[in-house]
Order: sequence, then C-alpha cells, then structure tokens
Amino acid sequence: FLYFIDRLAMRSVSLSVLGVVLLAMLVLGAELPKPTDEEDTARVSPEHMKCDTCAGSLFHIWWKFKKWHEKFPQKRMRESEVLESVDDACMPRSFATTYGIKKVGDRHHLSGDGLKWFSVQSPTVGTLQPGMWLTDACRVTQGEVGEEVLYEMFNVYHKQMGLEKSDVAMFRDVCIKRRKQCTVEEGLETFDRFEKEDLKVELADIDE
Repeated sequence: FLYFIDRLAMRSVSLSVLGVVLLAMLVLGAELPKPTDEEDTARVSPEHMKCDTCAGSLFHIWWKFKKWHEKFPQKRMRESEVLESVDDACMPRSFATTYGIKKVGDRHHLSGDGLKWFSVQSPTVGTLQPGMWLTDACRVTQGEVGEEVLYEMFNVYHKQMGLEKSDVAMFRDVCIKRRKQCTVEEGLETFDRFEKEDLKVELADIDE
C-alpha cells in the first residue's frame, strides 16, 4: 500500500503530494523523512545525493531520446532536435513533481523516475529542493558532456545493448566514468535496471 501511495505522490495523478503524505500518515502512522537543514535550503545537490541527482537527470535525457526514436525508429535526430530534446529534459518542470526525499535505512535518498529508491516501500516527502538539484545536475551534464555526445551515446548503446538497456550504459558512461558522481557500487544501488551483469559489457569509446 505504501508503494501505491508513493507512486501516486511521485506521479501527481490526482492528489497533491501533501495530501498523499497526510494520507500515509493517518492510515499507516508512517514516519516521514525529515530533511536536514542542508537538504531544506541547498540549491545544488548535497554530497550524499550527487549520485541520485546525476542518475535521475540522466534518465530524463535518455527518456527524451527514447520517446523520439520510438516515434521515428528509422530516423536520426537533426542537431536542432538533439539540442531541443536535451534542453527540454533539463527544464525544471521535468522534475518538479516527480522526485522527493525518502529515508532508506539511516540515509536520505532521492526517489523518482530512473532510481531504484522509488520502489522502496517507505514514505516520500516532496519539497522544492530536489527539482533544483536535478535541474542543476542536468545542466552540468549538458555542459560538460555536450548534447551531441549524449545523443551519440544513445545511438551507440541502443545498437549495442538494445533500447531498454541503453540508459544503463549511458548512466555508466556519464555519471560513473565521465562526471564521477557515482562509484560503481553506488550506481548499482541507485540506477534502475543497472545490475552486475551489465558490467560485463565494455563501454564504447565515444569521442568527447
């Protein structure tokens, strides 16, 4: 039931995040995570959530590419379409209602699309900060890696691993290898569908 409540909160289906949170508290007596002072005020990701923010924002970039290619499977994006897709993925509205803070064990993590923490059955509290952290992380990836390189990754890994696993390879390449926001161990804990078996696949040498 908590998982159902969590999915409603993250997707903003029909109830506000606050309403769902209150429902969880009233029905189940669930204890909400209390953001730390840093988590309540920081405009960029706290150190302990840098892997989460890199992973979540990268997932949104991959998702934009994926949806375009599902619509036009035989085509390749034009440069202007690549720039527009990445820019749109990094807009604050992409993250505003889909991520929150969740307590897992004795640590706080982000919960939302592309993250394994989303499926942990524990209440999630929505605040404004995660959206700012994810937007910032997305813009940094956009600037440091570049839109064309991100799209080339998508194409290469799409062919190498299939559409539904290309996000894992992009995550490994961007958040672990290039930006070093996650260790391999953190990545395995954090990014949805990333498993040890995936490490057997060698990353392509994609020019920066």
